[in-house]
Amino acid sequence: MKCIEALVDHLFFIFRAVFELKVYHAGWLKSITLVLHKIGKMLYNIAKSYCLIGLINTIPKVLSTLCSKHTSYLAKKHNLLLTTQFGGRPGHNTTDAMLLVVHKIKSVWQRGKVAVALFLDVQGAFPNMVKEQLIHNMRM
Repeated sequence: MKCIEALVDHLFFIFRAVFELKVYHAGWLKSITLVLHKIGKMLYNIAKSYCLIGLINTIPKVLSTLCSKHTSYLAKKHNLLLTTQFGGRPGHNTTDAMLLVVHKIKSVWQRGKVAVALFLDVQGAFPNMVKEQLIHNMRM
């Protein structure tokens, strides 16, 4: 970020070549993963005793980010995604998704019907939940 002024012109021509020539540098596909022992972990036959650090070239990350942002912009501009699509959309987070679910359930209840929901990644939706409390609430 500190040397963007010196790099931006060069990156422009590199990225333009990627799209016009339909080439992707083979070195951009390679990564190095370092496996380090965690401090204070003495049992090295347990996976959690290690810390993995992935090292990749940052140029393709910049290209990927630009492509992702442009794709998101085009999808929003042309209304290509449903209003209920939350994943991968800026400004649409898990809280918004859960508020929509609650709203849908309550509207079904108001019509005197039963609502059923299946969550496959509850902990992903509620990363700070207390599992025992959730089980208790579901039983109630």
